[in-house]
Amino acid sequence: MKEQFIRGILNRKLTTIAFRLPIIFKIGLPSPVYGDYRSVFSYPELREMACEMMYDSLERTNIDVVYGVSEGALSAAAVFAHVYGLDYGFIRKDAKVKDYGLGKLIEGASVAGRDVLLIEDLVTSGSSVINNALILLKSGARSVTIRVLFSYDMAIAQKEFQEAGLSYKALITVYDVMPYLKEILSVPEYDSLEDWLKDSAGWFERHKLEFQFGFLTDLRISAERTGSLICAGIDPVLESLPAGRTRSIAGFAAHMEDVFSEMKAQGVPLGMIKPNHGFYEIHNRPWDRKQEGDHALLRIMQAAKKNFPDIKINTDAKRGDIGKSSENYAQAWLGENGWRADAVTVHGYMGTDSVEPFTKFCNDKDRKGAYILCLTSNPGSKDVQKLELGNWKYVYEAMGQNIIKWAAKKPGVGAVIPGNSPKELSVLARLFAGKSIPTLLPGIGSQGGRADVVMQNLHDAKFEVELARLSVSSHFTHPWYSEKKPNAPIPPRNECIEMSVNAIKELNEQVGYKQNLPTDFLD
Repeated sequence: MKEQFIRGILNRKLTTIAFRLPIIFKIGLPSPVYGDYRSVFSYPELREMACEMMYDSLERTNIDVVYGVSEGALSAAAVFAHVYGLDYGFIRKDAKVKDYGLGKLIEGASVAGRDVLLIEDLVTSGSSVINNALILLKSGARSVTIRVLFSYDMAIAQKEFQEAGLSYKALITVYDVMPYLKEILSVPEYDSLEDWLKDSAGWFERHKLEFQFGFLTDLRISAERTGSLICAGIDPVLESLPAGRTRSIAGFAAHMEDVFSEMKAQGVPLGMIKPNHGFYEIHNRPWDRKQEGDHALLRIMQAAKKNFPDIKINTDAKRGDIGKSSENYAQAWLGENGWRADAVTVHGYMGTDSVEPFTKFCNDKDRKGAYILCLTSNPGSKDVQKLELGNWKYVYEAMGQNIIKWAAKKPGVGAVIPGNSPKELSVLARLFAGKSIPTLLPGIGSQGGRADVVMQNLHDAKFEVELARLSVSSHFTHPWYSEKKPNAPIPPRNECIEMSVNAIKELNEQVGYKQNLPTDFLD
């Protein structure tokens, strides 16, 4: 009957195979296979087999009442109780054993002094069904027998059940299904699934460059190929240009072309550039029909791509409006008829309707990124972003939760978080860890942030560093110049170029992500 049951599940397409877009379990673990076993009881032939297999698995164990884990196993428990003439009940969704005594956690037939069968649809870590079993025992159940429709047979589940002093049996496990999956999967897919079974925790890391996650995958590949997590903010200050260079926006573009060319010649990698449009737009002269600022920006974007083909361009436009206005901004920066940037920074404080036109580009087809302002590195961030809310959290944490919500099923929705505030960085890195949220971290260099401190924070939070970009601006574009000392002598052009190259070289060393470029970098 087990074979019939498994084939019936596969015929009903209740098993999802997802090698290009893995399913994320509630415990945060990516998986290439997922069973919709709560739907087993939607089909009469599967219902009948499941009930019979469940009954046989009890081996004459005494049962007085059947309970189901909310919500996936409620139908299974109700049907089984009906077929075998047993009482039925369930535990309220999200009830916690630690809440016992604070209210009525269970609904239905009494469990006091009775033997309970607790049914779950599937087990990964087992935390939900374990919690339910403990609530039943604290509610007076004499015994709790646990049966599961399907188990991934993961070591974490075995450990959790053992520590709770509980055990369970599954009608089928992932190992039971494997021979039947081998019939329908390609050899590479089956090998990947076996790899997941051997080491599910490390599977994602080993295969993540194969996934169809749009901007997320491209960002990971970019990190791998460029060898750098450093983002250069390209914000021109014309007064800083060295002698012999025209102090104009066109002169700045020419200077950056030389810097990029020298970086390429020396094999110094760069992971992203972030030109702030305001620094270029100010040089346009619409009434004179001159767009010198935009022309300079285009030159810089083209030079970056020419010298670093795998680099990502994040236009720091900080756009955000509502309705058609926001749609227009999104098309202008991310669309094929606009700037064709890889990503853009976005204001999120006007809410979903302001953000959504940008996040629509975060998919496997368009492959764009949208970095939402969560907590910025400027002193004025305390005026709103760091205001304390009534639940002892801050506005920026609430924005972080919104970003997670907006990022669901939209790979490429990211966050701007400060690289010069270790305390807040630690909070947000832990909030975003494991959720595939790209992060842009400004504030490195002249604003006080240190690359090595940022990286330590990310590692401590178990944040995937390939999704982080540490942003430095004036420390790269003009490290020899300070607005506080505008009359200080400016070094010769070649020396200035070398200082910029060395700034990125030193930051790459501090980050320690990659010490060498891929072998084809200089091809």
